[in-house]
Amino acid sequence: MKKYLLSILLITSQLFARETVQLKVKQNNEFTQVKLMIKTPMRGEKVANRKKLEQDYITRIILESNQHVIFNAFTSSNISRNPYFKFQFKNNIYDGNIKFIMVDNNNKITEKLFIKNKKSNTLNTTIDSNELLKNDGFLISKKLWKLTNINEAIKELYGKVEFTYEDALAVNLPRSTENFFSINIKSDLNIESIAIFHNNHTYTASTIAVLKIPASAIVNYDIPIQMPHGCDINIVVVAKGKDGTIYRKDNLIDVFGGDIGCDGSSMQ
Repeated sequence: MKKYLLSILLITSQLFARETVQLKVKQNNEFTQVKLMIKTPMRGEKVANRKKLEQDYITRIILESNQHVIFNAFTSSNISRNPYFKFQFKNNIYDGNIKFIMVDNNNKITEKLFIKNKKSNTLNTTIDSNELLKNDGFLISKKLWKLTNINEAIKELYGKVEFTYEDALAVNLPRSTENFFSINIKSDLNIESIAIFHNNHTYTASTIAVLKIPASAIVNYDIPIQMPHGCDINIVVVAKGKDGTIYRKDNLIDVFGGDIGCDGSSMQ
């Protein structure tokens, strides 16, 4: 009997531990802003092996409104657990409804419909995961998510390129932080994609996320990241303009842990 009750409790806790999605929409005279929070462990290979658990992380997020894509991201386990995203798009696209589509590392698809002033509905998805993962003509190879060298990863995604270092691609990061932090990327450039990389090889791959920029988007993204401890970690943001120009920004960051910071000072 005790074993039976324990089994019920374990199953119940697993059910309640599944992903939950929260979405808030705010409009002003200039744009519509979306805040998106997803409850999920974002547990990659190394963490899963250490904890003797299964890998569990998001690989794709798409949001749509009025039959237009408003957010389109390919993600890795370098995104922080329970990630919180923020983005903006043009007011004329929003019709009061937002469809949320998420794919995990096992190709499981979660689909929800958020209706203004109403409770969200979980949809019975009829989407073919193979069709969804065709990337809308944006080529992303499986190899990209295994490369540990930033320059090799950039070449895999964009080919051999010459970089333009442009202040119009603004990247805001803390110089020193703890494991979980957010990167803000903002630009008035005519951009078709943005990719984020790192050189902290405690994790397997250098690629953190790739964003395909919808026509409706305003380029002002907050992307949540998780990173192991390290000093002078290079967070690289690469953006491809619609004219083919490749922009790059390198950003050094210290991710501290314990009592001593990267400069040798006490963190207490």
